[in-house]
Amino acid sequence: PPRASLKPLSRPPAGISVRVPVNNVSLVDLTVTLKRPAASKEELLHPLREAAAGRRKWSIAPLSDVIAVVDEELVSHDFVGRKESCLVDVAATTMLSPYCFKICAWDDNEDAYSYRLLDLLAYMHKIDNGLQSGYATPQPQVRALAA
Repeated sequence: PPRASLKPLSRPPAGISVRVPVNNVSLVDLTVTLKRPAASKEELLHPLREAAAGRRKWSIAPLSDVIAVVDEELVSHDFVGRKESCLVDVAATTMLSPYCFKICAWDDNEDAYSYRLLDLLAYMHKIDNGLQSGYATPQPQVRALAA
């Protein structure tokens, strides 16, 4: 069940998704409460940066194509055409207390969703054909269709 992935959290996260004045781009405002305090915003962002660099796996899939941490100050239009499903906006992310953070992340609803569908198709193809039991990266010719 979907809620099973939230069990490690002390309580379910609260947040909103905002449609911004750009076709296809949304902003997620996620408020999280931590079990252990974080000394700084950078300490909270460290595992996200590791995931974005492909050095951390929280599931069977590497997250480097799914998440990015953006240090530049950008506007909503700058996120059009991005393949990542979560672009964490460092400037908009706020430490409310050592236990509470507001994380803002952007995504391109159309392109990122299309890339995740391609990832799913490639994964299903590999599993169906017994090629491997783990995550699969779509073939370059499949990725070109989304461009």
